[in-house]
Amino acid sequence: MNASLIYYTNDKLPEQLRNQCLACVAAMEGFAEVILVVPPGRSYDFAECLGKIDEQLEKDLDALIIEAEGVPGHHDICVKTLAGLQKAKGDVAYLIEHDVLYPADYLDTIAVVNGGKHVYYNLNAITVNHAGYLVQPGRPLTSNAFARVEILWEIYSNRLRHLTTGGRIKWGEPGRNPGDGPFKPVTTNSPSPVLDIRWGGNLTGRRTGPTTQTAPYWGPHKALWASLQLNGVSPHED
Repeated sequence: MNASLIYYTNDKLPEQLRNQCLACVAAMEGFAEVILVVPPGRSYDFAECLGKIDEQLEKDLDALIIEAEGVPGHHDICVKTLAGLQKAKGDVAYLIEHDVLYPADYLDTIAVVNGGKHVYYNLNAITVNHAGYLVQPGRPLTSNAFARVEILWEIYSNRLRHLTTGGRIKWGEPGRNPGDGPFKPVTTNSPSPVLDIRWGGNLTGRRTGPTTQTAPYWGPHKALWASLQLNGVSPHED
């Protein structure tokens, strides 16, 4: 199966975090294409950023960049996701969030995909804030969701219709709301962990709890946080 990476952003995160997240996407192994869905007027800046990443990694990402925008919140996510899915040529689409760091081996998870009506969730994800790597049990996250393209298209089409008629979305994760459709969640674990960065502007708010100072694949928290240039983030914001 071929994987299409659907990266969507409101482009309101710190530049260094954006650049590092994009570099992780470019370094992933095994994808067929990358589709970036960005706000109107931002295509040139993202193309320039990707050009610098290509030089650093000595590869040609050749990403498709398209522009789309909805009402901030779940509506915007639906509009951008559908815009990306409409262009997708792969069999399976991975939802890639702009403030998440993905390991190079993340797409090994595609091995679990079959012909059933499933949404797949990678549970090997770690939340990171200013204090460290949060010690939490794995749970479904939109940033770690993937499914066959037609499944995600049906879910987000249903959601957009629901929102435009005055409905609300309780759960951001695809397949969890009753109106999403009869899709069964299936969980798996990537070889290396994904990092969900809490930088102060996340749609889902703060995450707190016990922390550890190192993580497999990513190493010491202090060095990682410094590389993201997020030391100015208030403990009350992440």
